[in-house]
Amino acid sequence: MGKRALKTFYTLTLIKNRKDLYELLNISPSLSARYKFFGGGSNFSFEDEKVFHSDSITWVIIANSDFGRRGIKKPRINSFAKELLASSIQKFEESCGKEVILEERKMASIALMFTVSNISESNKKNIEASFKTNIGIINSFSLTSNVNYSKFYKYVEGVGKISIKFFAIGGRGLSDLAGFAVYDPYDLQSIQEALSYYMKGINKNTAAPVEYISSSYELFNIYGITNLSRFYQNLVLSEYFFKYMQIESEIKRIDQILNSKQLEVNLFSDLKKLYKERIDTLLFLAKSVEKCNSEIEECKLPEINIKIIDWSLYDNNDSNSNSNNSKIKLCEEGRNMALINGLISKREYDNFKDLGYGPVFSFTNFKGDIVGWVECKEYTSY
Repeated sequence: MGKRALKTFYTLTLIKNRKDLYELLNISPSLSARYKFFGGGSNFSFEDEKVFHSDSITWVIIANSDFGRRGIKKPRINSFAKELLASSIQKFEESCGKEVILEERKMASIALMFTVSNISESNKKNIEASFKTNIGIINSFSLTSNVNYSKFYKYVEGVGKISIKFFAIGGRGLSDLAGFAVYDPYDLQSIQEALSYYMKGINKNTAAPVEYISSSYELFNIYGITNLSRFYQNLVLSEYFFKYMQIESEIKRIDQILNSKQLEVNLFSDLKKLYKERIDTLLFLAKSVEKCNSEIEECKLPEINIKIIDWSLYDNNDSNSNSNNSKIKLCEEGRNMALINGLISKREYDNFKDLGYGPVFSFTNFKGDIVGWVECKEYTSY
């Protein structure tokens, strides 16, 4: 396998859930499940307390580079494994596992994830319709797709606040992400250039393994190792993982609301019940997944019925909402005045708008020089 990628391809698409995201990133959900439930934590983290909830919508722009497969040409049992076998098959299984890895596939991915949260059901449907009309699924960017994407982005920006996150699999990590400081969220070409900037620094050594091909030890005439139906087990573990992560993200959001908002007594009580219901469900799932890992006959996803949360009842019931709205409007006026007076460029305006920051002026009424920038929820013009 060479050092350069066999192929790099770009995709822009709407995603409905974590499963869509993991498939786009070529991440094994069963492997992530094993890290999550049995390995002390997941290797990858794409969690947000509002992503993939009923009042949010998410799309991603992603670049994937495939570095091909690498396998063992002449697999053989080493001396250490032979010693374990001579001792007992149980010791061999405990040290070497139930299967042998014969081949791995390496890839690298860099993605931008855009999420609009706290939107009504009608706005959500309108955004989905706008995406399908202007974009659909794009696998190669062109002048037409660039214009259509800009239209879509500006439309969504008028509906609600867009949060943007980026994450990478493979590469050197944060040191390679400086290129994202220059991308324009309206411009697909600018985004593709930023994605390409990251990909250029990746080779087969820094790409990440995303898939393994394994075999039983019968290949070496070793018999007697416990042989669960691994394919079926991995399938069920994947479903456990996605269900668990969804409920866990809802718990985080409930916890955030309970600790940051002044709710009416009845709403507070209802939310606490929903919180406990989800905690109990997570504990139940954790016990069930242990059985799935050890006993194939117990490996099945139980039916889970929990009440769907109407987030609008709690996120909009905030005693400080009017104050925050006025601060955000004041912040927006400050940005507009800074742009009109030539104190910032259009790109700076767009970047600070995306971040939710506004300029602080040296004098009142947006006069004088810009002396700093603050988050809009805390904004004053001087």
